[in-house]
Amino acid sequence: MYLGVVKQKEWASVRAQSSHVEMIDALFKSVSPKKDKGMIRELLIDFYQSTHKLKPKHILISRDGVSESMFDRVLNIELEQIMQV
Repeated sequence: MYLGVVKQKEWASVRAQSSHVEMIDALFKSVSPKKDKGMIRELLIDFYQSTHKLKPKHILISRDGVSESMFDRVLNIELEQIMQV
């Protein structure tokens, strides 16, 4: 079992996921047509609430552990999930 982690300054979000999975599978997690319980939304809401309703100007995501052969695939899938948020 591996963990998917998204960290934003003092905030972090951790989810367990299957071993040998290079993509973080909980960036966007639709639970209904209008509801998302993914890590990105969770962190954006925490940021918004703790900064007196400011929205981030930039989002930086650092990834490690993705092989060169899988990099483009992982990038496209994770970026699509982030854009859905």
